[in-house]
Amino acid sequence: FVYNLGGGAPIPMTHYPPFYSLLLSVAEELGLDVIAAARLINALLLGANACLLGLSLKIITRSMVISALGALLAALSPAMIETHAWVLSEPLFLFLCLLSLLFLARYLQGSHAVNTKGLNASPLTGKNTPAESLPGENLSAAQQNAALPAGALLAGCAWLTRYAGV
Repeated sequence: FVYNLGGGAPIPMTHYPPFYSLLLSVAEELGLDVIAAARLINALLLGANACLLGLSLKIITRSMVISALGALLAALSPAMIETHAWVLSEPLFLFLCLLSLLFLARYLQGSHAVNTKGLNASPLTGKNTPAESLPGENLSAAQQNAALPAGALLAGCAWLTRYAGV
């Protein structure tokens, strides 16, 4: 990403992270209006971020009611709606960070990373609950190990989306 001040020599653009601009440029190359594409992307990201927050709550609390309520509150939050209404990089940054953290949590749930004995205790009651299967909990060792580089790649994309958010 470069710009020209009129002197003929291209000057690298180093003050702005490139990932969100790259995403919008792909939409423009597909013939879409950039503003309309940004609105569509941010609307989809609002739903995706609410779902990721709900999934995070499901993993933490193991309660479908709490996760559904948290996702609903996130989706209807005035701050989230306002953040996703502007053409800014925050929604994409939030999405990539949440997804990165979920991949890291998936990796750390493997028996090779930490001892998970006793981690079935509910954070709300402190009592052990029966271990119910969570999405992606019964992964093979190869899939479990692939979660770490996937999370690292997503964290790198988040950093390339918004330097100031890191």
